[in-house]
Amino acid sequence: MQKEAKTWMQRAEVTNSRKPALNAKIKAYSRARQIYLELHDTLSATNTLKTIADLHLGENDLAIAKKELLEVLNTYQSIRFPQLYYTYDLLRAVCKAQGDIAGEIFYAIRMIKTTDSVQTDIGDLTYFNIRMAEAYRDAGMNERSLVYTKKAFDLSRSRSNSLPPILAASAYGLDLVGNDSPARAVTILSPFYKGETKADTIAKVHADYILCLAYTALKKPDLAEQSGLSCVTLAESFYSHHSDIFTHHAMVLFYAGLSEAYILHREFKKAEWYLNRIHFDRSVPNYLIDLRRWAFDRARIDSGMERFDSSLYYFQLYKVYSDSLYGIAKTVHFTEINTKYETEKKDKDLLLLQKENRLQQEQAQRSRFARNTMIGGILLLLAFSILIFNRYRIKQRLAARLEGQKQEILDKNTTLEKLLHENEWLLREVHHRVKNNLQMVTSLLQSQSVFLTDPKAVDAVAESQSRVQAMALIHQKLYSNVAVSTIDMQDYITDLIDYLRDMVRPDQRIIFDIQIEKVSLDVNQAIPIGLILNEVITNSIKYAFYDIPDPRIRVWLRKMQDQKIELFAADNGQGLPPGLDVHAGNSFGFRLIQGLAEDLEATLTIVNNGGVEYFFSFQATAFPPLT
Repeated sequence: MQKEAKTWMQRAEVTNSRKPALNAKIKAYSRARQIYLELHDTLSATNTLKTIADLHLGENDLAIAKKELLEVLNTYQSIRFPQLYYTYDLLRAVCKAQGDIAGEIFYAIRMIKTTDSVQTDIGDLTYFNIRMAEAYRDAGMNERSLVYTKKAFDLSRSRSNSLPPILAASAYGLDLVGNDSPARAVTILSPFYKGETKADTIAKVHADYILCLAYTALKKPDLAEQSGLSCVTLAESFYSHHSDIFTHHAMVLFYAGLSEAYILHREFKKAEWYLNRIHFDRSVPNYLIDLRRWAFDRARIDSGMERFDSSLYYFQLYKVYSDSLYGIAKTVHFTEINTKYETEKKDKDLLLLQKENRLQQEQAQRSRFARNTMIGGILLLLAFSILIFNRYRIKQRLAARLEGQKQEILDKNTTLEKLLHENEWLLREVHHRVKNNLQMVTSLLQSQSVFLTDPKAVDAVAESQSRVQAMALIHQKLYSNVAVSTIDMQDYITDLIDYLRDMVRPDQRIIFDIQIEKVSLDVNQAIPIGLILNEVITNSIKYAFYDIPDPRIRVWLRKMQDQKIELFAADNGQGLPPGLDVHAGNSFGFRLIQGLAEDLEATLTIVNNGGVEYFFSFQATAFPPLT
């Protein structure tokens, strides 16, 4: 019978996976599985059922596929089969196809946790991290997605990795664009277009799509259009024979990416033409993140074509989808907390059980000692034995009282720890909301600047946009940091300078001398510092380096004695115009810098000598330890 099962397996493997041959393929696998069950070969039978479920998933028979995969998972667990990550990955894919984002993230987390306890091939580990990031990205949680694509990208550079490097690079590039680092995404993907790395068709489609997004974010419409057209042309050819939900999701991304490139080019008719090629079929689940992006692009196109009523309608629809995504993200967060709590609870229960076992053994040893002592000395020292026994009873009562007090303390500590976690979570959600609102203000300012013709008005809006972004970056750091009330200034100032370098004049080559010590500051001091640096660096980039062959900007932040902080920013440009009195208040930028210095209670010194130097000295509220 073993030979017969092998024959049915071979017949199934050579049968075409497309209809109408698919039914014959599934029947052959099912027959092989039945023989394995009769032979009591549980592992082979379960592996075959997993293959059948994978075929059902490919044909969008999602309910059948999920039922079969859950049966596979239960059987694997009952026989203690360790490599469960492939099954969790298939369940993740089923939930994704059903539009169940919370379920998708749940199984993706299980998949990653399984790799922690089982030795995993580097190529598989890279793939699993890409899928974990994809699940968070589907929920609109770009910060968490970036963590896993960074891991995948680092793993992909190993020589023993069997996965094509462009897949991890594309996923990492996508999350860099989603987290406001488009220039870094272009740098990572560029080698794949210079013959340094071979890329297949599907990988090149995704790389072209990400380059289209990156160039759009960098405001390079010609390059964005070129990459977008290449992506759509290849995708329409490659996906022409596919009709599953994953293909539909991919085409939504590609058409929307090219449409955004044309919006940047202000070619709204072309943008509308490609956006109209997206069709949402109500008979199958649609991803909320796709619907949100489509509604936002539709609102921008209608606004650009002066269809303001329609633009307002689609913008309100975009807000509805955004709120729905926030609800999903909150559900996912609770799921992660639940998983962590259950794991910690199991560990604590195990430790408590071990401790109780030790106490019982110690108690048994004391009882035997007391009994032997009484039997040995009962004839000679009866009174002494009674006294010992009495003292033993006193110790028992004392031990019971101490055990009760100990348990009461443990219960109070558990309650306080739970309250602390809840308060930290609430504070993170506040920062998350503030960051989202500030990013919405930035998007509105960006949309408004498209319709402005006065250069001064455009500059004013752009400066406001960078100021808002400097504050939004603070709340993004607070949301993602372990500490929810202090900012790592080294990390924050570096990210702020990278943002200003990309946004103000990305084509100008300026050397930055950045020396920031490892210092944490309270958010009330970090925000004024960020706004001050935003003003100083923006002014230097825009006005200081006309005919300067080697432009250079220096930024130093040092921690002195007695909790004193010194901030120094300077450029080697032309300096301030002759006769300009920075204390007269004629410039809004200088007024803002002086006002922020007063908020910090800082001494401000401005030196105009071969460039402009700003020196601030102020007292820090605290120096909490960096972790």
